Amino acid sequence: MKTVLILGGTMYQVPVIEYCKQKGYRAVTCDYIPSNPGHKYSDEYHNVSTTDIEGVLSLAKVIQADAIVAYASDPAAITAARVAQGLKLPGNSIESVEILSNKSKFRQFLEKNRFRTPKTVTIKTLQTIEKDVQKLSYPLIIKPVDSSGSKGVIKIDSPDKLSESFDQSIRFSRSGSVIIEEFIDKIGPILGGEVFIENGKRLASFLGDQLCDAQLAPYTPCGMIFPTRRPPEIQLKVLNTVETIVNKLGFSSGGVNIEFLIDQKGEPIVIEIGPRTGGNLLPELATIGTGFDFAGNSVETALGNKPAPLKLNIRDQNLAYYAVHTNDAGILKEVTFSDKLSRHISNYIQLKKRGDQVEPFRSANHSLGILLLKFDSPQDSHSIMSIIDKHINVQLEIR
Repeated sequence: MKTVLILGGTMYQVPVIEYCKQKGYRAVTCDYIPSNPGHKYSDEYHNVSTTDIEGVLSLAKVIQADAIVAYASDPAAITAARVAQGLKLPGNSIESVEILSNKSKFRQFLEKNRFRTPKTVTIKTLQTIEKDVQKLSYPLIIKPVDSSGSKGVIKIDSPDKLSESFDQSIRFSRSGSVIIEEFIDKIGPILGGEVFIENGKRLASFLGDQLCDAQLAPYTPCGMIFPTRRPPEIQLKVLNTVETIVNKLGFSSGGVNIEFLIDQKGEPIVIEIGPRTGGNLLPELATIGTGFDFAGNSVETALGNKPAPLKLNIRDQNLAYYAVHTNDAGILKEVTFSDKLSRHISNYIQLKKRGDQVEPFRSANHSLGILLLKFDSPQDSHSIMSIIDKHINVQLEIR
């Protein structure tokens, strides 16, 4: 029996745990939160943080792991690469994963290789910030170099906001660094989604248009609509760019989560290529939309097996996800959906339960739940998703 060590036991790792069980693999999970829902599905749980590289390495030796899987988790991706290399298991190069996981290193790589990307500086201390940003033009965007879920992403419109924004953003950086980059005027929404790579070539892709809550968190995704409305030639440019980048980096196989802006000239600008599948159940939506099993093939790739091909290409499906959220703090009482929206809900994964303390939506960890939706037509999906907040009622007890 093959043993698969899965880094994390949140709801986002449940699909790979379930796949292992279906295939007869021994599924072992680890993280530092015993109450995470995935652990009740795995064969074994060990209380080891997914960022504790030495701890995970020791655990992998003890359980005699045949594969290390980091699925839908940024921090775990580096651990998986290092442990896999240490045990001579299949995996991507440490350097490629570290560059893709670190916004500063990734921007440096993009600039060095002349890819289109925002002009950027890396900041570690407040003392040098005014001097360092002189080469940039306002408005700016500040981001922690190594956080996920859009935590600490802030727009800066003028120099007098630098200090305050730096203090807020750096709190979310594990390494104590932020990047500040020029704000790009884009056309339309961010283009993003999932791409699966095998031997440097894209095997499957699923691209959509990102939604944000303009009032609460304009730079934090709260949903996506599939398929994208971008013309095929732009989609092809984006996918070719992804393929070129992963090849230059030596990232050979696995899922990547991507974000691109389209500038005023209609040219793609690289924002992010994460060395793992996305959160918010994006890979599960991609599996529905393409017929390619992102969870299952993530496991098989980690075992050194060849990914299974697409069973069926059904790209004309009109799909979406939405992160249910609130603009108030309080105690959650109930979340209800309109009849019109309910007809399109294929799944709702509850993240917060009745009685939980909830916060205004600022980053992905403030979501109350994830909706997976299916529509009859693009017109149907866009008409509902453009006002989806009107179809959701979040009842709170304000204290």
